Amino acid sequence: MKRITLALVLAWHFANGTFAQTLPQDQAPPQPRYTFRQIHDPYGTGKFYLGREIAHVMSYEGAGWLERPEREREERVSKLLPSLDIKPGQTVADLGAGSGFHTVKLSKAVGDKGKVYAVDIQKEMIAILQKRIKQGKFKNIIPILNTEKDPKLPANAIDMILMVDVYHELSFPYEVTIELVKSLKVGGRLVFVEYRLEDPKVPILTVHRMSIAQVKKEMALHPQMKHVKTLNHLPWQHVIIFEKVAQKKKNAVADLPANTWVELKYTTEQPADKREQGRWVSAGWNKLVYDPDGKRVLFYDRWYDTKHGGTTIYGNCLFALDPANARLTPLKIDNWKKVDTKTGGYRTIQLAENDKEPTPASRHVYHAFEYVSEFKAVYLCNGANQGIMIGEKHVAHDACDGAWRFDLKSKKWAQIKSANCPRNRLDESMAYCPDIKSMVYSSGDGQVWILDLMKNAWRKAKNSPPPRTRFGRTVCYDPVNKRMLLAGGGRLDAWQKGEAREFRELYAFDPKTETVERLADAPTALYESQLAFDSRRQTFLTVAVFNKQEQPSGMFSYDPKKDLWKEIKPASRIPPHRSWHGWMKLCYAADHDCFIGTIGDRVFAYRPK
Repeated sequence: MKRITLALVLAWHFANGTFAQTLPQDQAPPQPRYTFRQIHDPYGTGKFYLGREIAHVMSYEGAGWLERPEREREERVSKLLPSLDIKPGQTVADLGAGSGFHTVKLSKAVGDKGKVYAVDIQKEMIAILQKRIKQGKFKNIIPILNTEKDPKLPANAIDMILMVDVYHELSFPYEVTIELVKSLKVGGRLVFVEYRLEDPKVPILTVHRMSIAQVKKEMALHPQMKHVKTLNHLPWQHVIIFEKVAQKKKNAVADLPANTWVELKYTTEQPADKREQGRWVSAGWNKLVYDPDGKRVLFYDRWYDTKHGGTTIYGNCLFALDPANARLTPLKIDNWKKVDTKTGGYRTIQLAENDKEPTPASRHVYHAFEYVSEFKAVYLCNGANQGIMIGEKHVAHDACDGAWRFDLKSKKWAQIKSANCPRNRLDESMAYCPDIKSMVYSSGDGQVWILDLMKNAWRKAKNSPPPRTRFGRTVCYDPVNKRMLLAGGGRLDAWQKGEAREFRELYAFDPKTETVERLADAPTALYESQLAFDSRRQTFLTVAVFNKQEQPSGMFSYDPKKDLWKEIKPASRIPPHRSWHGWMKLCYAADHDCFIGTIGDRVFAYRPK
């Protein structure tokens, strides 16, 4: 035993290995991070971290000790790697690789399709390692000479980092671990192999041993690393394994100030197909609906990419917006493409994929768009696109006729085929009525239609109002009174002349009797507005910002119990609209207790008092 200890002592020489990094204050452990003592272990550095003295780094001159013949008998090193569940094709790292004793074994474990990063701070050790790689013809080992500040491991790329009798030597263990955590994939493991401090029989200097409790204490400062298990199958060392868990992102709408509009700076998830990678370019002629199952907002709008012909004025994509993570995802891009014409215009044509998987033609969907949680499906009906071509025939809006259903599980569109269907009048609206399991649809001519979702059959409402020219009407469900609200809408020519009285009208449609009742007029025009129902406060909200028309701008709530409108004065400025049709697209995200609104491709959140 004395011989072994003496050999180890002679092998240790002073070599300065330092990692340093400037870290955000909220990530740093309590200061001072490191302390220094004049009286300390003669084989230590005199530098302490969380009560532990840091050992000196082993010099390259001790490399022969790593390869000693008796190492297998003393440490049973052959049992280490089989216990770590290393799989072929994985990317691993050997931190403090030294002469490559474990590196070459890792190389064989991950195979030709795997990769091993062999990291050491001493160029002499790297030279020894490179010679070994050349002699053994190892093609999957990448030597890395790390600097004092950077281990140079790629971010989010490593499946496992192995540290055999290394961690206790790191001059800056906190900073090193920060970098190692960054390099690990989620689910990646950090493996500490350290001589047992708890066992006095282990013939290794005290300063070169660590207890399980000390390792856990130091790793507690890295919340992304979770202790999963400790192996004690080796005679001198314990194997302490931590795993990187997904970092919880801050909920973007959790701490919204009351009665204040806040812009959400969202990120966009890109499709895998590079031709489909692009951005949301809002057309504005759409509707927001809330999906309580996914706790997200759904809408149908424009997606700009090269595969689908660049920008177009029409919606061509189903989107999902996650308010908590402020993340926008294009769920499904339609199989249609914009092409330019010789005269300077453009047309919308089908892609080849549309033969195998039909999708709705690109269109302004207006408000004829809805999500039904009961069926886990999105519905849209009719819409506008004057440039659609089917083969050589210019069919325009006719190609937008009819209703479609998008199944969120299969992520496929299917057309709803019914003998009767409301004529495509453009600028229609519809909403789901759970009491009759049907979609209630307001046509541009004032006619109310009902789509039975159990039978996929359309019919006209029995006692709907007589036909009259309507434009911009909104339909929504009133759960308080179990009825539908028909909001706004009027003659487009009157709107353009500034005579927009009709656009303030509000009606109730009884889904059982199919009769219409006049309610209190709104304090402002409701052309293409969204009346979003706040399920917590049992009121509706609409937001109007007019730049040209002589109509009141602002926020207005409607109490369906009292049939009463009321203006709301927010603490912040209402986000300005970019065009004359000045309504914010709006829905209430019940799980987040806030309204989500869009103006162009900007997203806003608002929490009522």
